[in-house]
Amino acid sequence: MTTVRLTPSQKKRLQEAAAIVERFSGRRPSQGETVERLAQFALKHPALWAEEAHPGPYDYSRDPLFDMSIVFDGGKRSKKSVDGILYGRD
Repeated sequence: MTTVRLTPSQKKRLQEAAAIVERFSGRRPSQGETVERLAQFALKHPALWAEEAHPGPYDYSRDPLFDMSIVFDGGKRSKKSVDGILYGRD
């Protein structure tokens, strides 16, 4: 048995998930059973978790530490020097 501390918003979401499980199973599940059902669902549907983890491109305009005015000039480069940078020197 493991004890997990939940914030009030996490506990509310767990109770909402327990209500969904109760609707489908016909009985009130324990918190442990609800967590187990959520874990089983996550393992069966990993693509849904991937979508949540990567919501889309990062919005740099909202990042106060990102400044579009900073530009780095690497000077003139030939195809050979770019290959050397990308793939290493022979």
